[in-house]
Amino acid sequence: ADNILELGRGKVTYADGQLMMGNGHKSISWLGVYTWPDRTSYDGSYQYGLKHGFGKYVYPSKNIYQGEWIKGLQHGRGSLFNQRGDLVKKGIWNQGKFLTTDEI
Repeated sequence: ADNILELGRGKVTYADGQLMMGNGHKSISWLGVYTWPDRTSYDGSYQYGLKHGFGKYVYPSKNIYQGEWIKGLQHGRGSLFNQRGDLVKKGIWNQGKFLTTDEI
């Protein structure tokens, strides 16, 4: 899409049905909700077009990952829930892979 978010709040609808709403500065960084045509969604922060910071991603299966992201991958503390909302995994993630439970 040519109509990217400039500075401030906005909404962009892409030709393929993707929808982005939020606050940001061009494609550098923004905070908001991104929805795909299959109803998957991400609510959180982006940097350079990738999930980066804290966010919640709803998978096509309706499972949910909520936690930290770096460069588009789960990285840091996070939790995975099944479609009923039951906790499946909670702990430390490294480049998209679950490492260990978060025992404090």
